[in-house]
Amino acid sequence: MIIVLNKGLPVRVALKDFHDGIRYSPSICHPFGYPNIEYPPANHQRINRNSFVEKEDLTEVKDFLLDALLFINLTELAFVMEKYYGLSEKQWWSMVVEVIVNYQERFPELKERYELFDVFAPEIVVEQLTRRRIYEESGDCVHKVPNPLYAFRPVSQN
Repeated sequence: MIIVLNKGLPVRVALKDFHDGIRYSPSICHPFGYPNIEYPPANHQRINRNSFVEKEDLTEVKDFLLDALLFINLTELAFVMEKYYGLSEKQWWSMVVEVIVNYQERFPELKERYELFDVFAPEIVVEQLTRRRIYEESGDCVHKVPNPLYAFRPVSQN
């Protein structure tokens, strides 16, 4: 995570923690074409059964993105903001939703994409990284968790 400062104040955040690569769906139109991907070696699937690059289910693509951004990056930043600056978790997630909504309003031509990948869904599926690492034969290491964005979603969202 990189926090961009302007005169000592945070103005942007650059996030990257896709611990397991990328996800995309070949079933939807990609404005920039399909990614030129070098797939993981065959034994990678044995090590990480949750690692898939292509997904037909768009919810799985969205959940992977939210897992990486919300639960790996932004949650850590929320803890820092609360501990050192007194910003409550509720205030934090409300601000995150405000940024997302502002982005969506700034780029209305992507409305169809926003609907395909509803980041305000009530729950998301996240990977249980520790469980996967401790229990090699534990099967599917994912579970549903409440989406912290849901409580602050725009009123027009169900």
